[in-house]
Amino acid sequence: MDAAESRPAASNGVVHVMDRACPPEVIEEALLLARPGEKLICIGPLPESRVSPLESAPVTKVSLTELEFHPEKVPAELRGGRVVYQCWSVQAGGHVRAFLSDESAPIALRLARPPSESEAGQLLELAGDGKLAVACPTEFVAARLPTGDLAAEVRVIPPPGEVDAAARSDASRRSRLRRQLGIAPAQVAIAAPGPVHRGSGHRYVVWATAILVVGELPVRLIVPHTGREARNVVEFARQAGFGERTQLAELRLPDVLAAADVAVFLDAAGPPPMPLAAAMCAGLPIVAARTPAAGEWLIDGRNALLVAPQEPRATARALMQVVEDKALAAKLGSAARSSAVAKFDLESIRRRWQQLRAGLQSPPAAEA
Repeated sequence: MDAAESRPAASNGVVHVMDRACPPEVIEEALLLARPGEKLICIGPLPESRVSPLESAPVTKVSLTELEFHPEKVPAELRGGRVVYQCWSVQAGGHVRAFLSDESAPIALRLARPPSESEAGQLLELAGDGKLAVACPTEFVAARLPTGDLAAEVRVIPPPGEVDAAARSDASRRSRLRRQLGIAPAQVAIAAPGPVHRGSGHRYVVWATAILVVGELPVRLIVPHTGREARNVVEFARQAGFGERTQLAELRLPDVLAAADVAVFLDAAGPPPMPLAAAMCAGLPIVAARTPAAGEWLIDGRNALLVAPQEPRATARALMQVVEDKALAAKLGSAARSSAVAKFDLESIRRRWQQLRAGLQSPPAAEA
């Protein structure tokens, strides 16, 4: 008996599978949802991020070389059995299908954003090879799946929002984080959470903040160090003449939100679901681009201020309202949290995932 045969397959469990394609906010979601005893696997290199939560998480790292050429080293969790593989990117699902001996193993896939053309093709392949269920964070994403050809169950399951419920109520922690980011006591910290990439809207946040700086408002911009374009955005701010008011934050999402006074989301494709849900649960006043995706969770003037996409002046006016009107900022933040607490409740979302996975594990109905 070789080493592979001597290692028992996991049974009756959930295995969370990630890979390099998973952005940090999706990994934060995976770590929140994983219950004690559920396994976490990262196939291939860790995601490119200076603030990857996987660095300190109990994750089993598996190289693609081992999967392809050294099957005896493959962990038991990737050998099939009575397991549902909860994959956190389309690519991770492809790896599971490619290397599992049981090609029909059920996969529950999180699709955090509309699929690219290549991802849509992979989705169709995954559905054709075995049991597949897809969980989208919003109706906006679900409506952009190739549903006409996709033989898979599709459900809308939002991300959990309470990434760290105690963060903003911990005054000493908040003070420490703000000192670390160079935020003076009188300054208003504008955070632009979410991955930084071309089209993410972070440059429009820079322009809007620059307008406030010229107007001598006491603001400081916090850009998370997530995504390859993060440094370019900070350099763009420096060239605009207010690099000293812009901070590249090598912090995880909970810490960025704990230090912030307002959150801004200007991606024309819609705000990243996990950071938006977390900002709402944190009770931050929110300024966001008016998009169909944002409209599912945000109502202009009630729990956010919505502005035209790619309009830095309109964004600056909205930010000025929040900075100068403390009562408005408090009202927006309170309303955001009130509308988010039930929608993004961790245990409720865990139950919805459990129901999705249970459907994948159910035996097929007997033919008449």
